[in-house]
Amino acid sequence: MEFQRRCGYKNGTVVWVQVSETGACRMNSTLTRWAGLILPAAVLVAGCSKPKPAEEIGLGSLAGKTYSHEYFNFRLAFPDDWYIMSEAEQKELMEAGKRAASSGNTGMEAALKAAETRTLSLVSAFEHPPGTPVPSNPTIIIMADRVAHAPGIKSGADYLTHMQTGLRQSAIPVQLQPIERNQQLGSLTMDALPVEIRGLQTVHQRHYAMRVNDYVLLI
Repeated sequence: MEFQRRCGYKNGTVVWVQVSETGACRMNSTLTRWAGLILPAAVLVAGCSKPKPAEEIGLGSLAGKTYSHEYFNFRLAFPDDWYIMSEAEQKELMEAGKRAASSGNTGMEAALKAAETRTLSLVSAFEHPPGTPVPSNPTIIIMADRVAHAPGIKSGADYLTHMQTGLRQSAIPVQLQPIERNQQLGSLTMDALPVEIRGLQTVHQRHYAMRVNDYVLLI
């Protein structure tokens, strides 16, 4: 399986080894605004989330270049030379993604704003610091979305189906592939949505999702 060429699993930790040319998150350093692609999936299911996600499940922890989250029961070891964004940088990255997705659509802007109360940006890591003049910049972004108000979302595939709809309604020039179910990502069994963003350069992404109790984990 393609993922096995990119990642390994050792002692309970997902270890990132390599990103292929058609890999999970091949992203040009000038196109980091597309990282906000995850958000449109959250806006299509109406409802509010009274508990604050950060207080309910926490943001996880980062020890050196190893990220872990107790609620989702996983660890992710980034290569030592990767760049991990600060909380402020992650917030700006998500804002850029929302602007790209809405592109002046006030309805989409309002929906994305409302979704902020349910979503958590947990960690964002880049092979090179954003802005580095390189042909491509492999990226891993991990988020969580509180979906307790949407009992119809029973799996990662259900969530990714909403994401497909959101991407089609957005201003992002995407080519969507069929959802791939039961993909093994280290210790996690997740569903995956391959996406191509077509512009001056084609950007290849894979969005992984799985439901854990009241939340969907997104990688």
